[in-house]
Formats: sequence, structure tokens, C-alpha cells
Amino acid sequence: PPWSITGVTDHGYYHHAVNPATGALYRRRMKEGFVWYQYLSGTWAQLPTNNVGEYDGACCGGAGWFQELNGFVYAQGGEFGGGSVYLFVPSTGAWTKLADNIAPLTGGTFTLGSQSAAAGVFVFGQNGNFYKLNQIRVVTRLSNPPVPLYDGTGYMGVMTADPVTGQFLFL
Repeated sequence: PPWSITGVTDHGYYHHAVNPATGALYRRRMKEGFVWYQYLSGTWAQLPTNNVGEYDGACCGGAGWFQELNGFVYAQGGEFGGGSVYLFVPSTGAWTKLADNIAPLTGGTFTLGSQSAAAGVFVFGQNGNFYKLNQIRVVTRLSNPPVPLYDGTGYMGVMTADPVTGQFLFL
């Protein structure tokens, strides 16, 4: 990608979303900040900057395409400012903040996210703070997962949704 720097790693984590209808890939530039790119037909194009975002030094969020909202959702962890959820709609080029201060100062930097089209929700969080966003843009706190999803070592699992049942799977 155009932002790559030789010899510098770029936390990939869950900083990407794919629109299955168009094949467009959306990717956050580097591990912090509010700059995103779209990759389509072999070309990277910078998206409008997230002008409603805060705490651009915050690392590691979870993103996923949310078909019912016609865009991708990005959930920023609570290591700065308490956690926020944003929506980018490509057809309008607009960012919207859907939630704020949902995970106040959790001390962690890792946030993951995954969308289930079958269940109509985007699930996101980090270990002791787990949430779901539904089709009418309501964020609800979920119970803690049965196992830690990230232990701080750099090794992490993958969360995805079964396309038939809508159940989330973690490996």
C-alpha cells in the first residue's frame, strides 16, 4: 500500500473491511490516525479523513462491513478517551460517530470486530468489554467472552461469524 515504510511493521489487526457486493477493501493507514484507504480494481485511493474522530494516537481497532448500514464500521478501543464507534458510507463519503465513551480507559489497546450478516450485528470489543451494534445503530454491552481474546503478547486469535447461523467463532 502507498503508506508502507520499508522495515516498519504496521499493526494489521482488524483494521480492514470488505464490501462483498463490490469487492472494495477498506484499510486503515498504519496503526493509528483517522486516514483510511479503499483498494478496488488494483488501485489504492485515500478516503475522506474521519473528521468526527478523536484520539488519533489510539492504536488498534476493529472494522467490518455492515451491509444494512451501507458502509463499514470502525470501533476504536478505550485506551484513549473511552472508546468510540464510527461509520463510513462510501456512497456519501461521510463519517458518522455512532457511539462514544463506551469502554472508559480499559488500559488495553487491542480491539477486534466482526460483522454477522445472518445475525445483523457487528460485535466488537476487547477482553472485559464486549459490545454489539445492531442495524438501527444501537450499541449494547454483552457479557464477557469465556476466554481472553488477546493476552498482550502480540499473538491473537481470529473472530468471524458463521454465514449460515450467525454465531461468532473464535480461534
